[in-house]
Amino acid sequence: MSVGRGSAGNLKNAPLTIAAAASISSSGLPVGQQVGALAVFVVIASVGLLTPLGVYLVMGERARNMLGNWKDWAARHNAAVMAVLFFVFGLKLLGDGIDVLTS
Repeated sequence: MSVGRGSAGNLKNAPLTIAAAASISSSGLPVGQQVGALAVFVVIASVGLLTPLGVYLVMGERARNMLGNWKDWAARHNAAVMAVLFFVFGLKLLGDGIDVLTS
């Protein structure tokens, strides 16, 4: 199994991470709850890395074909996945903006 580029170095993730951090910090929650929300965000954001790692650790070399298929699917559908992700993200930001303007 080869090691690919991590999501931490992927610039496509930066706007999502910045928006999540800004949303959490401006939520008005107590610091303890903000830390909890950040922890939940980190876990959810890490699922894309932790799932294949877990599969590899459990199945060992038997996972090579399955993980290869997952990688091929992700590469083929990357543009569609990112388009849906940013569309949903844009709708959330639009809703937040409308909420600010109407309050």
